Amino acid sequence: MQAAEQVAPQQQSRLHFDIHPHATVRPRKSIYHRILTIAGFRASITPPVQVSDPVDVYLLSYGRHVGLVLPCSAGRHMEYGVGAWRFWALGDTRFKVAVRAMLGTYQTTLGRRDVDVSGTLSDIRERTKCRRVTRLVVERRQTTSLRAKLDTRFAKAAHTRIFSPLNEMEHVKIFERYHIARNCNHMTAAWLRDLGVKTKGHAVTSRFRHDPRNEVAGRVTQFP
Repeated sequence: MQAAEQVAPQQQSRLHFDIHPHATVRPRKSIYHRILTIAGFRASITPPVQVSDPVDVYLLSYGRHVGLVLPCSAGRHMEYGVGAWRFWALGDTRFKVAVRAMLGTYQTTLGRRDVDVSGTLSDIRERTKCRRVTRLVVERRQTTSLRAKLDTRFAKAAHTRIFSPLNEMEHVKIFERYHIARNCNHMTAAWLRDLGVKTKGHAVTSRFRHDPRNEVAGRVTQFP
């Protein structure tokens, strides 16, 4: 495993963004998020109505970032996420680095880590330190297929692998265009579509909406 690139302390700017996910301190909703929410840049999700072999997957919303948790073998679960390499994997949250990521970069990372989804959604939220947990019921076959695709991509880039203590994930570099109109939330929405979940709207933020009727039907559960 390669050692993570380090950002020298003297290079750290006083103006920086909080590093999400997995930050223990949950800051107030940013002006950025308020503007995007008011403008309607939120995607709605609708899980499949008919599922022959149901399995639970979880969306973990951390504020700016969202992770997707998929079941693995032997009762294990793995969280996957994408982000800008320098900002998310290396933890360089200086303002100029954040702006560069929003404007566009090919230095993207695929991250993953084991998570414990036992207990209630409140328990999962506490362990992962996310802001919101959404459980979706989808088809097991599609979940297995998506996980295999992500693990294959991770394995192909294993020579770039590092561990980030900031988000407790292993990261690899992937060649993927990343910018504000194609960020981690857009890519997660694409993964959801691979699972048969319908998405509608602009997934610029991690605040995915759903129809409350899906909760009544047991297809979606959300906390808080």
